[in-house]
Amino acid sequence: MEGEGDGGSPDIPAKPGNRVLQEVVFDITRDAIHANIRDRDTTVVFTYAVTRGDDTKHSAKLTVKVKPIPPDELAQTVLKLNEANEATRVLDLTRFTGDATAHVGVWAFITAPYPVWLRFLGRTKDNVSHEHLLFNGAGQSKVNPTWISTGKIEYPLPRTYLNGLGNGTTLKMEFKAAVSLSKVEAKALSFPLVEYIVNTIEIPDQYPLPILTEATGTGSPVTLAPLNAQNGGTVSVAFSPMYTTDKIKVTMVGTSGLGSPVIAEKNGLAGGVVTFDIPKTAIAANIGKANKTFTLKYEVTRAGVTRSSLILTVTVTPIPVSALPQVIINRVPHNGLLDLNTITGNPLAAVLKWPFIATGQRVWITLNASGHEPLPVLTNYPILSSELNGLTNKPVSRDWLQKIPPDDPISVEIKVTLDGSADVSRAVSFAPTTYKVKRVPTVDRTDFSNYDWNEWRNVGADGALIKEGTNIYWRSISVPNRLPRLSKRYGYFNHISIKTIEISCDYRHEFFANDTVFRVITFPGRATYDSPTFPYSPTWRNMKFTVSGPSINGSFSVDVYIQNLTGNSTSIDNIVVTIL
Repeated sequence: MEGEGDGGSPDIPAKPGNRVLQEVVFDITRDAIHANIRDRDTTVVFTYAVTRGDDTKHSAKLTVKVKPIPPDELAQTVLKLNEANEATRVLDLTRFTGDATAHVGVWAFITAPYPVWLRFLGRTKDNVSHEHLLFNGAGQSKVNPTWISTGKIEYPLPRTYLNGLGNGTTLKMEFKAAVSLSKVEAKALSFPLVEYIVNTIEIPDQYPLPILTEATGTGSPVTLAPLNAQNGGTVSVAFSPMYTTDKIKVTMVGTSGLGSPVIAEKNGLAGGVVTFDIPKTAIAANIGKANKTFTLKYEVTRAGVTRSSLILTVTVTPIPVSALPQVIINRVPHNGLLDLNTITGNPLAAVLKWPFIATGQRVWITLNASGHEPLPVLTNYPILSSELNGLTNKPVSRDWLQKIPPDDPISVEIKVTLDGSADVSRAVSFAPTTYKVKRVPTVDRTDFSNYDWNEWRNVGADGALIKEGTNIYWRSISVPNRLPRLSKRYGYFNHISIKTIEISCDYRHEFFANDTVFRVITFPGRATYDSPTFPYSPTWRNMKFTVSGPSINGSFSVDVYIQNLTGNSTSIDNIVVTIL
């Protein structure tokens, strides 16, 4: 067997041949194999010689390639500093005093008393090489039986060496094990390097509170008035000492989604203060109709070790109602009159820009009036990018407004979810706008031209249309024991509350005075309203009567009622019924 030196080419004693088996087996020792293992491939050549009498014959050569032990196999040997954090790979010198303890486990082919080498490769604060040879392959730097039986050896790494390491530098553990008794390091097996980041700066268990610049108060909690942060907020992180290698991450936890934004990590600054921006969308998402809260904290990662700050609780107060715009319809101010007589088509609602307005916020605008179904103008409406200066030209149903009695107020309400939620229960209510409505009156005119009765009819007696020149009018005709009456029923206002009815006509007594009146009867309920008696007039004269009473939400009739039996005729023309 011809291999590496130092036991890799052992003398193998001769054996007699075996006539029965026709073969001879020779054992190769573990040490011989071990001696041929390197960090590279090696070659071992096997031959044998047969001697019969005085004649010796040699065999052909068998060449065997010996492969290195795989690195992942060698990496299973525990190689560490006990004081280091194996999870973060950080050796924090501020966390212990005195020496560190180097720990080396066992490996395949470990043999006593083979030499070992353990070298520490570090850098100073000035980035100068800083090394320490803990095991040097000589003297006691060798495997012993206790090492093998306990599965480890532990040995102190002097504090004097550790104190020379620079903060943030890399410390490497380099371990080598001889494969024989040779003290030549170059022939030893090299194990994978183990690396640590060195920290020499004390890391606090907890960092101080962050500061929200726009908030008021000291410590935690603090209060944020939203109008102080209309362009967003600023978080200030300050502690000492702060290093440019520090990694600082701020976390804001508030309303889910926009209210808990991801804030980019920053490096520390030599001045000891780092600021972080909170977007205004995050502030807006944490504004409600009552107080809401969010929290701020930061984490500092230094030399692989992460520590958190104290938690700052921020109470966000509602936006004052006085700072929120009202809905305005057709530029009519709050407490104004919406005069439908001056408005063509549907009136238009508008809202000025409000604090924190943003694309995607949801809006509800609703009109309310007592006794009427609410009128939704906008429902869960998303703000468009073109509407960041406010809403304009949102149609309001003219038909709905036309149903509102003149003295009844309407309230225009607006709600907005500043976090963009479609849940109206999370919306902020702005101040409502109050209006009264002046409706377009319904005017019914009857002049009997072309003998058109326009749905008026005789009741209780008789009457006829008389033509006098070009004019046509109605005249009562006396029937014994019956009272002439001209009547019309108005039944198409069932969904409009009516409070005022104005009636006028031209009249003339043909002979003498009689008790002629206007009579209005409302249904249901049959409330009756009579005008004063028409003054005697032998010539054409105008008579007007206004009924202003409780709201009418049904039908009514208008009569020209002649209340005596004298037989004196009354002529009627140009009847006008105006409904407000």
